[in-house]
Amino acid sequence: VSNLTGVQECNVNLLKNSIDDVTAMIAGQIGQLLPMDEETAGQFRQLTKKMMVQMSKSIDKKKGD
Repeated sequence: VSNLTGVQECNVNLLKNSIDDVTAMIAGQIGQLLPMDEETAGQFRQLTKKMMVQMSKSIDKKKGD
């Protein structure tokens, strides 16, 4: 059971979708400079997503300080 309100859940979903959109865009831009096969592009998207999530957590932590 989620402790989030409907608005909070919507915001979380928007953030997740935004991160996915940004990672796909970054992978596409890098792919234009450095062609990648689909598997490599997928791995790059996963890495980029992990980096963005970690950065978001770090920013949230600093806001709490």
